Formats: sequence, structure tokens, C-alpha cells
Amino acid sequence: MKNLLKITVLAALIPATVLLADDKPKGKGNPFKKADTDGDGKVSKEEFLAPAKNKEQATKRFEKADADKDGFLTAEEFKATMGKPKKKEGAAE
Repeated sequence: MKNLLKITVLAALIPATVLLADDKPKGKGNPFKKADTDGDGKVSKEEFLAPAKNKEQATKRFEKADADKDGFLTAEEFKATMGKPKKKEGAAE
């Protein structure tokens, strides 16, 4: 009888463990968390530039967004870099 109780309790805990497991990729759906690869709550210039194809353009965007010039972007500063993309001249609206 005690073994049946143990099995029942374990059977109930296994689904709960599966539901609580955090197997989602870090920062999925949140660009700031995805960019903050070391998880310190701010995005360094290196973290910001890492995925950039055009490093020169990304550096300019970083420097413009870094309002307090501390070398890091807060979530608010980072959000400012996520504005609407500029339209190319002559592009149809």
C-alpha cells in the first residue's frame, strides 16, 4: 500500500516538473533579453554589435542610443534603437 502511495505521488509530480522546466530559448520574443547575452540587465556595445552585419552603422546606432554615454544600453535606450526602419528614397508607400 505504501508503494502504491509513493507511485501515485511521483506520478503526480512528474507532469508538474515538466511544466515548470524552462526549456525555452533565452529571450525568445524579447529583443532586449536576446541581445543581453550575459544577463546583466544591460546591453554592452559588444553584445549590440555581435549580430550586426554592418558594424559601422550599428556602432553609430549604439552611440546615438546610449543617452548617458556609459557604454551600455538600458532597456529604454535599447527600445529607442528599435524604431521603425527608415524608408528608402523612392519607395512606394
